[in-house]
Amino acid sequence: PVPLTSGAGPDIQPSIAAGHLAFTLLSENTNIWSIPVDANGGKVLGEMKRLTEGLNPDSYPEISADGSKLVFERGGSGHPPGVWLKALPGGRETLLADSSVYPQIAGDGSRVSWFDTKTAATYVVSPGGGDAQKMCKTCRLMNGWSHDAKKTLYESDPTPARSRQYITLVDAASGGKTEILSHPQYAVSRGRFSPDDRWISFHAILPTARQ
Repeated sequence: PVPLTSGAGPDIQPSIAAGHLAFTLLSENTNIWSIPVDANGGKVLGEMKRLTEGLNPDSYPEISADGSKLVFERGGSGHPPGVWLKALPGGRETLLADSSVYPQIAGDGSRVSWFDTKTAATYVVSPGGGDAQKMCKTCRLMNGWSHDAKKTLYESDPTPARSRQYITLVDAASGGKTEILSHPQYAVSRGRFSPDDRWISFHAILPTARQ
């Protein structure tokens, strides 16, 4: 193969005719946006607003209950992703952890967690700063904090003995784990606490054929 084009972005959809080559030079970006809504009434209350800008893709946003803190994952061309914190509205952005993914923030905004890709462990820190503390060695897919920042949920990966994902509760202070939701026929994932921390919503992946 011989390269015919070069540039910073991907070149796609080539077509050649009459000695001419046409193609698309693609430039794309992923940012985080917000929109005010009445969730109970299902109504949009205002215009969309961009919260992050830049050339690096921003994803996996999580916001505190009062809307004052946003955490997200920011990738980079040729660089590992990192977890960032942004004060809202319009505050500065702070890098919390490099080489890290899957950020989560407690409802009260007092704790932020992420999965460190180098150590394969989950860490937690105060948004105000300080040293990050290792909370769990196997809690890769963290789903959500309780609003009082005392507990968190994560998806346990399938094992040879367990063929389907299940949801585990982690005590943030002790690191103790308790399996709270599983099913023998389908996987459960993406556990989330209700605002009063009394209920959990989750996603169930149903089998393709059921009795």
